[in-house]
Formats: sequence, C-alpha cells, structure tokens
Amino acid sequence: MKKITVFIFLIAAAFGYAQDPASGPTDPPARATADVVSFYNGIASPTGDDYVNIPGVTFNNFGSAAVITDLALADGNTVKKYTSHNFSGIGGGTYDISLMETLHIDVYFATPPGDFRIKLEDITGGPGATEISVANNPATGVWLSYDIDLTNFPAPNLGSLRWIVPVTTSANATLYFDNIYFYRAPVDPATDANLTGLQVDGAALDGFNAATTSYTVGVSFGAAVPQITGATTSNPNASAVITQASSVPGSATVEVTAEDNTTTKTYTVNFVTEGPSTPAPTPPARPVENVISIYSDAYTNITIEDLDFGLCGNSSGVEEVSIAGNPTLRYFGPGCQGIDFQNNRIDASTFTNIHFDFYTDDAIIGAVFNIKLVDWAGNETEAGSTGLEINFNAGTNPQLVENQWVSVDVDITSLGGMIAGNLTRSDIAQIHITSNLPNAWYDNLYLYKDPGTCDDGIQNQGETGIDCGGPNCAPCTGPPTLAAPTPPARPAADVISIYSDAYTDIAIDNFDFGLCNGGTPNLSVSEVLIADNPTILYSGSGCQGIDFQTNRQNASEFTRFHVDVYTDDANLIGKVFNIKLVDWDGNETDAGATGLEINCNTGTSIPLVSNQWVSIDVNITSAGGMIAGNVKRDDIAQIHITSNLNNAWYDNMYLHKGTVLSTNEFTKDALKVSPNPTNSLWNVKTANQNITNITVFDILGKQVVNINPNAAEAVIDASNLRDGLYLAKISTENGSQTVKLIKN
Repeated sequence: MKKITVFIFLIAAAFGYAQDPASGPTDPPARATADVVSFYNGIASPTGDDYVNIPGVTFNNFGSAAVITDLALADGNTVKKYTSHNFSGIGGGTYDISLMETLHIDVYFATPPGDFRIKLEDITGGPGATEISVANNPATGVWLSYDIDLTNFPAPNLGSLRWIVPVTTSANATLYFDNIYFYRAPVDPATDANLTGLQVDGAALDGFNAATTSYTVGVSFGAAVPQITGATTSNPNASAVITQASSVPGSATVEVTAEDNTTTKTYTVNFVTEGPSTPAPTPPARPVENVISIYSDAYTNITIEDLDFGLCGNSSGVEEVSIAGNPTLRYFGPGCQGIDFQNNRIDASTFTNIHFDFYTDDAIIGAVFNIKLVDWAGNETEAGSTGLEINFNAGTNPQLVENQWVSVDVDITSLGGMIAGNLTRSDIAQIHITSNLPNAWYDNLYLYKDPGTCDDGIQNQGETGIDCGGPNCAPCTGPPTLAAPTPPARPAADVISIYSDAYTDIAIDNFDFGLCNGGTPNLSVSEVLIADNPTILYSGSGCQGIDFQTNRQNASEFTRFHVDVYTDDANLIGKVFNIKLVDWDGNETDAGATGLEINCNTGTSIPLVSNQWVSIDVNITSAGGMIAGNVKRDDIAQIHITSNLNNAWYDNMYLHKGTVLSTNEFTKDALKVSPNPTNSLWNVKTANQNITNITVFDILGKQVVNINPNAAEAVIDASNLRDGLYLAKISTENGSQTVKLIKN
C-alpha cells in the first residue's frame, strides 16, 4: 500500500510542476539591419547582424516576478524564463524605435497566465501609457508568436522608449520569452532620408525621434543663437545640409537627401525666446554676518558640493543661464533638484527669513515650486533628518504668477502659511526643490536675519533677558506681583482640575514628559510662588507635555476650559500660547489620538496681553474662534502646551461645566485657617459644616497629615513638619476645598 501511495504522489508532482519547453520557437525571418531593433533573441547561430541585440538591455522583475534566468534548450536556443510572474520590465535605457512599425514577441506559457498584456513606457515613466490585451487565456505548452501594431500604443514617445512591460493577470505564471524585437516593412536604403540623431550646441536634441520632423527649443533672453552641431543620417550614403538660424526667434533646418538623390526630408528646429527678459530684482545690501547665500551674485555664496545631486534620478534638473548678463538658474527638472553641502553645513538657527526670486512662463494651475531645508541633526547621513518646508503655489502669499518675477520672502521662525514641517535649522546639509513646472527660473536664494534690536525675540543686543536688560535695552519686567484671579467656587463633580489650589487636582503621571525633547524631560516648567500662590512658570522651551494616561478623563459633559496666563514679553507679535487636549480614543498609546486645540494669541477673541493676567475661559463644545481640531474629549490622556513666549506664568487650568456652588454649599469663604503662616498649629473652622477629613500634602505630593475631625473645627499639628509650602484638602459633607498652608 505504501508503494502505491508514493507512486501516486510522484505522478501528481510530475503533472503539478511546470515543464520547460523542449525546444525554442521558430527563428525570425531575415531582415535588413535598418529594419530591426532587437531587444532579445537566443538564436544559437544568427545569420548576419540583422538580429544583434542592442547593448545594455536589462530584465527587471519590478518586484513582481520571482526568478528571471537564461535557459539553454536542447536545440541550441536560449530563452528567458520567468516564474511567479505578474509584471516585469524589459529595457531600462533610452531607445529610438520611432521608425519601427511592429513589436514581435515569442512566448511559451507553462502555466495559465490569465490575460497576457503588453505596455510600452517612455522615459517620462508611463503617464497615460496604454496597456493592451494581447491574448486572453492563451494556450499553454506551445510557443506562441505575436506581432503587435505599434499604432495600438499612442501615448509613449517611441523616440525615447524605456520599457517593454509584459503583464500576466495570473500572479504566479511561469513563462518563457524569445525573439523580442521591433521591425518595419522593408525600406529601400536608396530612398531612406531619415535622421537617427540631431545635436544642438553639442548635445542631443531632447525628444528627438526619426519620424518627427519639427521641434521647438526655448532659448533664454539674450543668449547666443543655438547651432545645430550634428545630424546623423540613417543611411550613411545619404547627405544632410544644415542651414543655421540667424536669430532668436528663428528656425534652423536640416535637409536630408537620400542615396537616390531624389527622395528628401527636412527637419526643422524652431528657436523661441523663453523666460524672463530682465534679471531678478537686486537684493538689498546686508551685513555679511546676516546672510547665508546659496545662489546669488549679490552676496558671497557658501561652498556647494553639488548643485544637482540627482534627487529624482540621474537626470540634470538645472542649468545656469545669463539673463541680461545676470547669472540665473533655469529649472527644467525631472521633478526635483537636490543641492548638497553636507561637508559645509550651515547653522541657520538665528536666521529668520528665506528669500528667492522666481519666474515661470508656464501655466500655473496646479503648479508648485517647493523648497525644503534639510537638517541632518548632527548625523553623518540623512537618517533622522527633518525638513523645514517653504511651499509656493498660486494659493500662497505671495502667490505664484506667470510671466513676471515674484520675490518670495517669508519668515521661517514659526509654522503656518507657506511654512510647514520642522523649524529646526541648526545643521542644514541639503536643500531639496520639488516642482511640476516644465520651466522655471530662480535667483537670489538665501537666508537672512535683520540687525539685532530690542524687540526681535533674540538675545543679540547684549541683553540679560530676551529683548530686555543689558546696556542697550529696557529693564526686564519680571514675573507678576499679583497672584492669578481666584476661581469661583464650583461643585466638585463639575470640575476637572489639572492645576489649581482652588480645586482638587487630578492625579498627574508626569507634569513635563519631554514633549519637545523626544521623551526626555526638558524642565520647561517649574512651580513658583506668586504672592504666596503656587503658580507654574513656563520658561519657553517650545512645549510642555502633561501626562495622565493612567488616569484618563472623560470630559464629554464638560463644556468649558479655563486657564489664567501672564507674560512679561514686551513684543507679542507672532507669539502664541496654545493648549491641546489629547484624546487617545481608548487606545493604549497615542496612535490615532485627536486633539482639541485652544489657541491664544494677540488676534484671538481673548488676546494675549503683556504684564497682566489674562483669564481664558472658552466654550469647547464646537470648533471655531479660539477652538480648533476635534472636540472629542471622552478619553483625554494628555495635555500639550506649545508656546514661543520667552516667559509665561499660568494657574487655574481646569475644565468645568459653567456651574457655581449655591450659598448652602461648601465654599472657600465659609472656611477659615489661622494662623497662616504658622510655626506650630493651624486652626481650621467652618461655618456650621462638619469637617469629615483633612489631608495635607507637601509640594511633591506626599501625604504628611491625615485626620478625621468630624467637627466644625479642627487643629492641624505642624510642629513635626519642615518649613515650606503645603496643600490641605479639607472635606465636608457638602464638598471639599484645597487651601495653601505655610510652615515657617
């Protein structure tokens, strides 16, 4: 029985695996060399050179074929074998097949391929390329020959073909290819008046193919008249007479006369003026130390290692041209330009603006011209780099327009408007330019800063603070002298207090978890006393992260958010103090989190004001005004504070329902503590309310006293406590209050 089972298994295996063909397909017919462009054949002994393969053809699996190999067959043929094929690419160079008429391909399917399809792509990457069905469910186990008329492929430029793309809708097809070539009907060489190459100023004419006889070439204003420097005939016995253009605009011609001295063909190159007729505006004179110039003849440029390192591939995207004698960069890129100076990195952390002058004569609908300053963060490579992005289009301010110079000059110290990404710019190693414009010109690309003043937010005038103190600026104003306003008494159930001694704060896991420092606490906040009132000093590191993910808050029924803010910054232009309530949506991490944002600046309905307490109390039930983001708030795990203020103080941060206590409820006014400060005892009295519990905490949150008086009066023994500030939570049957206690 075992032997029978093994025998059946071997038979099933034999029929289950694809079989290689025993021999190759029929050899192609003899053709003249000029009538064939062969990509692949495995003929054992080809006759003559009619099917000699063009050099450099590659067979790319595009990640959608498992194995590509040359397979020698018993009859001397060599074929290409593919397994697990879905689609692939044959070619990879730039090929002029514009004179050819038909694509031939021999294919052997060892397994059903589904629909067998072919697509041709040119050097542009195949936008709009047509993929045609060659055979649906073709036969397997036999060689099949297909001749495909090239008129079926209208989209690609056959003068610059890059890929033949075979497709099998079955993703696991096993197949074999041979005799892949393009051909045309025989042409009498004596009547061949075609060119196979055309050069302008020593470079191959972009987009040239033998079948196209008219071309347009743009020439920058004031540039020399281009010259046709080479014309290669298909038949070496044909002749070509070049007539150069005498001016721009103007046309040059190449008249080709075939070997028969009768047949002629004329190729025309039309030169037209393109781009600006005047140079970019001249930048103002600036102190050398206030400019980092990338490209401008108005300043001294930094050392550039590569003005175009092939960010989008090997194709060059820029050239330097002269506009009325002024050096200017013409961008005609393949999509992007990469400027590299990684061995001469720049620290632009104190530079506030980027400038460039821009011109295009192309249609601007949907067009962009974007610049990214790439900061490598001290690393040897771009791994871990960040980008400060300047995005320029028809909808920005300034906006991209046609046929005139636009001077783009934008502040890069804060996000918004044209600025996106990461503002870090202390280790810029590269600049990336991306654009979908066919033609653009730019000049005067540089970063700068204005001379230091006492109101620019930078210590650059010998200040002892920011924009204050020292020999040149006004004295610093310092912290507030008065405590933040005391919040009203509210029912405990109607308040979620993050930081306030007027209410009982929720348990906080980390009051500053290093939001701006990769999780490492950056000490952006500290607790200080303002008129004996505990207050948070925010010392301007960029942001603060308050974490209570193990004690998340459902604030879906809380309608308002409150915080009291004070700053002594004299110049509030462009300054913000923003708070985000981060809802984790029931997840274990912040992946998928949303944010309810409360944004405060000089332009909001409750504006930032210098040197006075500002009480921000806003409705958070809907977006608009100072509220942005997602108003979902049933799983708040963190609060993020972001600000570019140098110093700020805040207190009484809480969410509430807009309610206040009635007169018969427990209020702070009904509670008396004396003496305070004390060196021994605090006496606590209420107005006819029973004190059920008193718990005292030090400033680190450690419980130091816990008593249950069950009376309207109580005594807290402070004799064993260290000098300092304490918080006492005093609970009655009608609620609780937190008060400050001072031991001296």
